[in-house]
Amino acid sequence: MSNKESGIPTAEDVANEPKNYGKRGYLTAEQEISAKEFMEQVDKEALKLAQYSVEDPRDTVCRYLRSRKFDVKEALKLMMQQKEMKIIGRAKEYAKMTPDTAGDCDVQVLKTFYPHTMAGYDKENRPILWEMTGQINTSAVMAMMTKDLLLGYHYWTMETKLGNKFIECSKLPPFARSSLSAKDAPTIPKL
Repeated sequence: MSNKESGIPTAEDVANEPKNYGKRGYLTAEQEISAKEFMEQVDKEALKLAQYSVEDPRDTVCRYLRSRKFDVKEALKLMMQQKEMKIIGRAKEYAKMTPDTAGDCDVQVLKTFYPHTMAGYDKENRPILWEMTGQINTSAVMAMMTKDLLLGYHYWTMETKLGNKFIECSKLPPFARSSLSAKDAPTIPKL
């Protein structure tokens, strides 16, 4: 799946295998140049804040570049915004708390009004996140907590629980299939 002489995938190669688009090992020559430019300019603290526990920094770079169609300037801007949000939101402080402390509420009660969970993995060993956005009772959630506490709970989830799921994923055999299906989704409480 690459130009036989250079070993670098061509745009045609990437187009034929879209799931690999912009991923390390599948970058076109232009994308490689963008990744190198990004790495030379990136704020190292911002990169560390953006990186999941088992993620290679080069994969983090590709993730941000993919999200901005390999526009280096826009990807760097996004990463700096992420850094600012995590610092202002005290993400690392929330990550050290328990979920009940981070949200200052009973999480099981919260899930009644904000149905969500993480369970299992897809066929490529990525965590499955269930969130029933259309079933969120915002009035009840806001009666239980403030916007800042909800953000704190979100940071706790992303910094700890999702990070742990990625660690679990990295230990699974390649393409382990999840035994979960739509029937395993959290039940929606009747209000």
